[in-house]
Amino acid sequence: MHPRPDRAGPQPGDRRSCGHSDSGGFGFGFSPNNAPGVMGTSFNGAGVHGFSLNGTGVDAVGIVGIVADGEPVAGQFNGDVHVAGALTQGGGGTHIDHPLDPENRFLDHTFVQSPERKNVYDGTATLDDQGTATVQLPYWFDALNENVQYQLTAVGGPAPGLHISSPVEENRFSIAGGDPGLKVCWQVTGARRDAWARTHPVVADGKKEPEERGYYLHPEAHGQPAERAIARLRHPETVTRENRVEEAERV
Repeated sequence: MHPRPDRAGPQPGDRRSCGHSDSGGFGFGFSPNNAPGVMGTSFNGAGVHGFSLNGTGVDAVGIVGIVADGEPVAGQFNGDVHVAGALTQGGGGTHIDHPLDPENRFLDHTFVQSPERKNVYDGTATLDDQGTATVQLPYWFDALNENVQYQLTAVGGPAPGLHISSPVEENRFSIAGGDPGLKVCWQVTGARRDAWARTHPVVADGKKEPEERGYYLHPEAHGQPAERAIARLRHPETVTRENRVEEAERV
């Protein structure tokens, strides 16, 4: 591998091991400076591959454990993913085989966004002979939720007097004001108030750090060059897709 002028590549005096192979390779290294400790590249396979039968395939610890840049995707997980902390994103949703044409099409939905950590509960109740109904919520509803909001929709006819007669208390609420036998669709939302949510409040309108001002999470969306990305500001040593193309041209 040829020396490169940027911090992402091997530099004179770097104490680390780098490996490149078109089919396979292995390398280990340690770096006391600002360069990566281990770097692997491959033009036809995985740059770095980890496997463990009984442990962790790849273990990363740092200010940022793993930084990935990729096109069209920076990471792919074939299995369940657990995040112990907060997950932030520019957008997201579900991407599945289309239920009406799974062989030929996809179906995409976006996530619902909110400045609060919302929990949503819904269902259908049938009013009794008195035009009332009591809805039982999960036994942990009160412990988990605060700032409860309600929505009621009568099914099959108007119900101008439909209302919440008793708000949530002891994990249940009551509906009144409709005709006997009327079906009512209800929705209840609550803001999380569990221990983790209380100690990690959402800051909906936050300021960028002084060194981040003038940089963007998504510079291309604002008509700015890629060099104005906060990710590159935070991790200038990251090997980007452009770096890899330059490297391929050198080899």
